[in-house]
Amino acid sequence: MITGDDILIEYVQRLVKQLATVAPDQVHASQVEKMEKFISHYVWHSPDVTESSGSAGNQDVLQMRLSNRLGEMTDRRRRLIKYMFKKDDKLD
Repeated sequence: MITGDDILIEYVQRLVKQLATVAPDQVHASQVEKMEKFISHYVWHSPDVTESSGSAGNQDVLQMRLSNRLGEMTDRRRRLIKYMFKKDDKLD
């Protein structure tokens, strides 16, 4: 079964890959603003360590911050799947 989390994880994975290949001048300020809003959303448990570095506009930093959020999403998904299997006594 595919969930909304799976779709979001896939989307962010593609976004991180695209940021690596696109020139910084091709990313509009409105797009950066929306990514910043996603990265700094209150739902995240891990702190955004690079937020206070002052170089938030740098595309490499933005890519790293998105990768950090992607890691948190995949970890959360992994724990949920493990919990569901454990709950159903399918995990040893």
